[in-house]
Amino acid sequence: MKALVIIPTYNERENLPGILSRLHAAVPEADALVVDDASPDGTGKLADELASQDSRVHVLHYAPTDAQLGALMLDIASRGWSADGGLATVGPDEARAVTEYVLGEA
Repeated sequence: MKALVIIPTYNERENLPGILSRLHAAVPEADALVVDDASPDGTGKLADELASQDSRVHVLHYAPTDAQLGALMLDIASRGWSADGGLATVGPDEARAVTEYVLGEA
């Protein structure tokens, strides 16, 4: 089963490499979709650089509009990341546990 972890970011330039490193240490086969919200600190540019070095990292530069939300959903579907494509959904407790682990809080 494929795993996709969506990582919303805003001013996370300093944290993003560690988050991705811990994610891939925990789940090496997981894809990460970094959704950057036009971070002024260069998070989006760094995410692009990391994606160019690792095929598991993908980036969507997000602007907070309804049109962009639609683009996000189309992007996810176009990559085959859908429930029909073998992705499982998790509930809030599982998502919280994974988030705490990836952030080093567990």
